[in-house]
Order: sequence, then structure tokens, then C-alpha cells
Amino acid sequence: MSAPFWYRLGADSRGGVWPAWAQELAAQRLPEDRGVGDTVEHVIGPVGTPAFLRWYRGQFGLRPCPKCPAKWNSRYPYGKPESVSTP
Repeated sequence: MSAPFWYRLGADSRGGVWPAWAQELAAQRLPEDRGVGDTVEHVIGPVGTPAFLRWYRGQFGLRPCPKCPAKWNSRYPYGKPESVSTP
């Protein structure tokens, strides 16, 4: 499945490449999601739920910080929809 044209993956807010987990979740974003943190909360579950804790521990091997989604929105933001010009 190819990524939609309207969001940019590649560089994060620090100029680094998005990790695979962030890219996979970004493909499931909703139009109102500001970044990967929002997508995590509706795909995996809100921070503190058993589903989120299992996913986070499996992904990172750590206990999550309650501010993870906000940090991820800041670090892995979605770009604004690009205008598509037609000839």
C-alpha cells in the first residue's frame, strides 16, 4: 500500500528519518490527526490502556511516559495537505 501524497514522510522534526513503527502507523492516519501520537491513540489505544502498554513494551521494551503522544506529535508531525495542480 503506497502512502497518500498529502503527508510527507522522510525527515522528522530533528531532520532524522522516521522509524519503521512511525511510518507504519502514519499509513493509518485520519485526516484530523496532527501527528503519529494522535494515530497511535486511535489505532493502538490511549496511553495507559492495556493494549497501549502491551504495544509500547513490545516496541520499546520500556514503560511509557504519559506524554508520549504529545512528544510523537511534535517529533513526527504530518505535513499539511499539498495542493495538487492539474495541467
